[in-house]
Amino acid sequence: MEPKDGTFYPLIILFFILGLVIGYVIHQPGTEIRYNNNTIEVPKIVEKIVETTASPTSTASTPAPTSTQVPDFEVRNFDPEKDKPERTIELVNWQAMPDQISIRPGQIVLIKVVNYPEQSPPNFIMDTYERKLGTSGMIVITFNKIGTYEYKAIIPNEDKSILPKTYAKGSIRVY
Repeated sequence: MEPKDGTFYPLIILFFILGLVIGYVIHQPGTEIRYNNNTIEVPKIVEKIVETTASPTSTASTPAPTSTQVPDFEVRNFDPEKDKPERTIELVNWQAMPDQISIRPGQIVLIKVVNYPEQSPPNFIMDTYERKLGTSGMIVITFNKIGTYEYKAIIPNEDKSILPKTYAKGSIRVY
């Protein structure tokens, strides 16, 4: 037992001194980190692009349609007297409940916002279609063609430099 004790204590003292030396070297106050900015700015030549859009002029005034026709589906405001939806999707607590449903062509789906935390109404986006859900937060969608449709509700932001937040998203499969 004697030889063990004779080598054990000197090893502890050696490692202690080694730790002190390494700690002292690492924490030297003279160490300084400098970042050199060597970026070169190159002036860019931007060609002037002029866009013109033709606006149709009509002499007859026609009332605005109450529903927007999209080739694959039709979206309109929910009317409880006329619309009898087969499925309901609730946008609640930052998610869609349920987030995936399956229906047949011609069936109606009700999209309803529940407990929305923000002041401005969310925007509903499906494929390339976009619409504000408004104060009621209820729309119905009638699907005309078979396919899978991805949708999401985003919280808009008036500051264009801030990206909008996704409130809920999901998919509807028409089979």
